[in-house]
Amino acid sequence: MPTTIGTILVQDNKTGVVVAAMDGGLLTGVRTGASGGVATRHLARKNSKVAGVLGTGVMARSQVLALAEVADLETILVYSRNDDAAKKAFAEEFSGITGLDVQVAESAEGLVRESDVVTLITSAVEPIVDADWWKPGTHINAIGSHAVGVRELDSATITKSKVVCDQIQACLNEAGDIQIPIEEGVYSADDIHGSIGDVINGTIPGRENDYEITLFKSVGLAVQDISCASLVYDQAVAEGVGLEFDFGG
Repeated sequence: MPTTIGTILVQDNKTGVVVAAMDGGLLTGVRTGASGGVATRHLARKNSKVAGVLGTGVMARSQVLALAEVADLETILVYSRNDDAAKKAFAEEFSGITGLDVQVAESAEGLVRESDVVTLITSAVEPIVDADWWKPGTHINAIGSHAVGVRELDSATITKSKVVCDQIQACLNEAGDIQIPIEEGVYSADDIHGSIGDVINGTIPGRENDYEITLFKSVGLAVQDISCASLVYDQAVAEGVGLEFDFGG
């Protein structure tokens, strides 16, 4: 069964009439990949050549596509707990799609140590990485964990990184990756550098040198789904695609 199931209803913003229904799982995957791509564009080193993706499930697909789009990569490493055949098939598929050298890493540690950019998009509830694995200048997208009490990152990774959130309060409310270090007393809300929106609009700096470790923590925002659905609807209308249905409005 898919890990993300949902339907998005698009309403006319003037009348409230439902004008479209869309696969929420698909759109969530697209916007989740886009958020990681945007963060990578603004926080990763410009000379990044190797990206790693921990996770090879449905949500990992858009992450690979986004990384290939926003960075001048040569290699993408992938790793997960899936069986070897599934990981190999994933790597071969995305080698063909992206035109990049997509390889299966031998371990999570090996992937992290070799990568300039690492995206975590798993269903893990306990840390799957160790702070000692990160090399200086790495950019991290921590996207898979988005619930209280669960995390993909150990506390030391949070404390040694410049942390940028999709939305600070949402991460404080929902992200175990942030909450647990705070509960342990080794981190505080004041240590968070800021939001990705503030980095994009220039209110705060993003990466300031090639040695700091930057970390984008995302729990996903409803406004991302709304924006994505609105864009898809407008394009569908313009191109005359989609299945017409009478919603009774």
